[in-house]
Amino acid sequence: MAWSIVYADPTESILSWSAVGAATTYYLYYGTPAGPPYNQAYGSGIDLGNVLSYDAAQLGLSAGAYHWAVTALVDGEETAWSTDDTFVV
Repeated sequence: MAWSIVYADPTESILSWSAVGAATTYYLYYGTPAGPPYNQAYGSGIDLGNVLSYDAAQLGLSAGAYHWAVTALVDGEETAWSTDDTFVV
């Protein structure tokens, strides 16, 4: 399942994405260089619950730019990563 991030202002830490069908939770993956690999291995993303936005400043990261993507849990299966984007803290 390929899907896209709805909104990510690369100058801010607020991350937003579109809902995925019957998703029960979303997982955040992030890192410093663009694209996978992320700091978290696939299947080990940060559980955000059933929300469509997240303030990445809550991660307590050092100031700088990071790339990110989310996955969704649908019918007990984790989807592929969303498209990759950038945020700044």
